[in-house]
Amino acid sequence: MTVTAGSDIEQHLATLSVPPTTLSVVAVSRRSSSRTKLTTALASTATVPQPAATASTAARSLAGHPLPRLTPETADFIGPEAVAAQYLSAWCYMPVDGPANLNIAHVAGWVTAAGWDDDKSRAIGDGTWAQIQDEGVSTLCGPVDTELNHQGPETARRKFVMLYATRYRIAGGQVIDSDEIATQRRVLRAGDGRWLVDVQVLAG
Repeated sequence: MTVTAGSDIEQHLATLSVPPTTLSVVAVSRRSSSRTKLTTALASTATVPQPAATASTAARSLAGHPLPRLTPETADFIGPEAVAAQYLSAWCYMPVDGPANLNIAHVAGWVTAAGWDDDKSRAIGDGTWAQIQDEGVSTLCGPVDTELNHQGPETARRKFVMLYATRYRIAGGQVIDSDEIATQRRVLRAGDGRWLVDVQVLAG
């Protein structure tokens, strides 16, 4: 699988005081209040656009749901739940008129280098994205709920955050489907004091 990224963001992420991870990761989702493992077929042609690339966001909402903010602000990094919530909002937004995996480019400002690599490892293939574009489907999440999981090996600089949100599938300006997603992310405090989203981990 080939993944490309802008050298500017790679250099930025490399400066973060965050150790590499050796944890195994898994994505978790809920549909109709029933949690199931979410598996994604990855194509060998998967690519991630440069973080600077964004689709048109002239409109402030999609099918009546507000678009997420895609530019980090200082307040995002004050705590593990704050940064995790903003991360998931940005990750969930996949405009159909953008390139494949634009959501992964969106989240680069809120994640560690390991966290970004983790997301890129689940990038979808260009062929899969072409099929989604043919269907005209964008995705967008509603408000994100967060909860600290104190059962993990947390420390003063390492926390585990559960994230929950409703994900809407939108086509022709209307919601055509929705599901409930849930994920757990490790969140680390960098050397400069900012909290940043790290890898996805198995809940429970």
